[in-house]
Amino acid sequence: MLWLIIIITLVALVGVGAAFQKIFTLREYQQFNAPGKLVDIDGYHLHYQVMGKGSPTVVVESGQGATSLDWQLVQSEVAKFTKILTYDRAGYGWSDLSTKPRTSAQIVDELRQLLKQAEIKPPYILVGMSFGGLPVRLFAYEYPEEVAGMVLVDVTHEMLYERFPPAMVTLNEQFDWLAINILPVAARLGLLRLLVLLDYLPLAPGLFKKFPVSSQAQAKVVYAQTKFWRAF
Repeated sequence: MLWLIIIITLVALVGVGAAFQKIFTLREYQQFNAPGKLVDIDGYHLHYQVMGKGSPTVVVESGQGATSLDWQLVQSEVAKFTKILTYDRAGYGWSDLSTKPRTSAQIVDELRQLLKQAEIKPPYILVGMSFGGLPVRLFAYEYPEEVAGMVLVDVTHEMLYERFPPAMVTLNEQFDWLAINILPVAARLGLLRLLVLLDYLPLAPGLFKKFPVSSQAQAKVVYAQTKFWRAF
């Protein structure tokens, strides 16, 4: 009898958590509109923001788990002397999820389509942070005539796992497994939303205090969405 009560309680909690997540996500979509513009890329939308005037245009590729919100302070400063574009990769921020693989080649293709639709012409100065350094370098390799320069910020190297000590490789593989298999489920059940509200995300406690006060609520909305963790 005790086991039956426990099972019923767990099922009820799962249902409540999932409903809680869905209701709040719908409400947040209505409350927080995309701060930039949306373009259609093969049936799904990508969100981008442009500030400033001039050439070459600075194009920013964020790190894994980061969005255009992370670049607000940088964008406002760069916009004082040239044009700068930030955007959200598929699934992040205000961009839709994509069913296509998240390879560097696919990301470069989507970014070039976005630039074309946004009428942002080359030359570009490409900025890549962490994971974002991989597609940025591929972009420059494939289309050198469009690139005036690159800024690489603490970028990921393609030989990362080959050069890590075995213990670090194992740790990263465990984290990847967690990110792919557990975090999306936890997000769907509303568990990560609770951690967002408490500002105590795994590996990033106090994250939202680092955003400008004016955008902390927006940042919490972004990180509380299920699609964010599915795209991670």
